[in-house]
Amino acid sequence: FLNLIGLQQSNFPDAWWGSTLYWILRILLIFPFYQVLLVIYGWLFGQFNFFWAFEKKMLKRIGLGFLL
Repeated sequence: FLNLIGLQQSNFPDAWWGSTLYWILRILLIFPFYQVLLVIYGWLFGQFNFFWAFEKKMLKRIGLGFLL
């Protein structure tokens, strides 16, 4: 997905903030996909309730519990 949208480290400047910006954007873009994929795989393997509870607990711990 990141290659598809053109998010590659070579597209950022060589300064220290270029690398920092790249990693911040990478984490912010990958995190939502991880959350969705986790629930989808849980549903596919019949463990939706477990992964849904895990998801809610994880989001509450990082301060994003208001989303649910």
